Amino acid sequence: GGVTFPAMASRFFASYYLAHFAMVASYPILRMLTDSSKLQENWPARFPKEDQILLTLGVMSMTRIYKAATPEEFLSTLFTFFKIAYFCLFFCIHVRYAILFSIFLIVIWVCFQQPEYKGPSKVTEIRSSTQYQDCLNESPHVIWLMEVYSRTNQECLNFSPLWAQLSLKYGNTNLRFARIHAETCIPVARQLNVDVSGVSLELPTIILFKKGEEVGRLPTETQKQSWRRTKLTKAVVEKYFSLGQLSEEAEKVAAKKQK
Repeated sequence: GGVTFPAMASRFFASYYLAHFAMVASYPILRMLTDSSKLQENWPARFPKEDQILLTLGVMSMTRIYKAATPEEFLSTLFTFFKIAYFCLFFCIHVRYAILFSIFLIVIWVCFQQPEYKGPSKVTEIRSSTQYQDCLNESPHVIWLMEVYSRTNQECLNFSPLWAQLSLKYGNTNLRFARIHAETCIPVARQLNVDVSGVSLELPTIILFKKGEEVGRLPTETQKQSWRRTKLTKAVVEKYFSLGQLSEEAEKVAAKKQK
């Protein structure tokens, strides 16, 4: 189950991404068509406003762009950089351009939703409390790694390709990956003590179950108390849950059952 480049690239031809690519092109086009002399004024430093804005925001965004775990997260961070930078640049040219650009961003936000990942995956989709209980009660030999997920949370959408990739690499008969849809499993989210509100910093949350009982989670209870969002990368998830070792243990149990 590897993902080919054409299959991966096709995800970014969705209307959401095309609208954002149009947004990225808006400033260079308008700059050529209008008087942008104000951007060349040297205030407050000794180089043009345009350079100051792009350099300052670029430096602030560089770390997040560099540490992006998926192409979706990379583009999401890049789009945020362009939105802030372009608003400042348009405002410097004339306030009416900043207002029009803001309206354009609102239209994108209202009309175009970031698409969900639809590629190769071994992730079980859990959409009800009954299905959640059935999975945990299926067999004491099955280890479950479950992600609490929300369709409206951008961090969850950006993490989805990575979760699918981990399921393909480590998933087997006795080590299974799942995704709990918070919108239809609100009682489950409450039972697991995961905040799924629109301002939550706990999504996505990954929980490890053995014999139907929770034995670990990311972000941890300590991390949940922090005002900063816990960064879930491939390396962080693999290390915290010891996925290589966990997968081997699950395969050994499956082999013993077959004998």
